[in-house]
Formats: sequence, C-alpha cells, structure tokens
Amino acid sequence: MALSQATTVKEYLDALPDDRRRVIAKVRAVIRKHLPAGYEEKLNAGIISYQVPLKTLADTYNGSRCATRRLRHRRITTRCI
Repeated sequence: MALSQATTVKEYLDALPDDRRRVIAKVRAVIRKHLPAGYEEKLNAGIISYQVPLKTLADTYNGSRCATRRLRHRRITTRCI
C-alpha cells in the first residue's frame, strides 16, 4: 500500500476516512499528552512522526534525528533513525 501523499499532519488527517480520523485523534491526544519535552510532531514519508529535532539533540552517532515514533492509521512503529 502506498503511503499518504500529504505534506502536513493536517492534510494527512483530512484525507482519512471519518472513522479512522476519530481513532487517530484519540491516539494522538494520548501520545501528545505523554510526549517528553523536546519532541515535535511532523509528517515524514507520509506518516505522522514524533521526533527529537537535531537542534535539540545534535550529537547523534550518524547526524540524523533520533527517537522517532510513527503513527499511521494502520499501525504504530518505533524506531531510531
């Protein structure tokens, strides 16, 4: 299945069917309530992501942002990129 072509979180949410949008809204609310300070919500590769930006944590082993959590209407994944 192709990822969303949206470029913002709002566009991604607007493109979801109503039933999935409602579920994602509830999950986002929980995530955002418990998200550690310094994380930001972005859309990466068509998926809502929560990440620590390089301006906050620049000293990573490969120079890439770290601690990414991804939320998609089909699954939630965790990985460090």
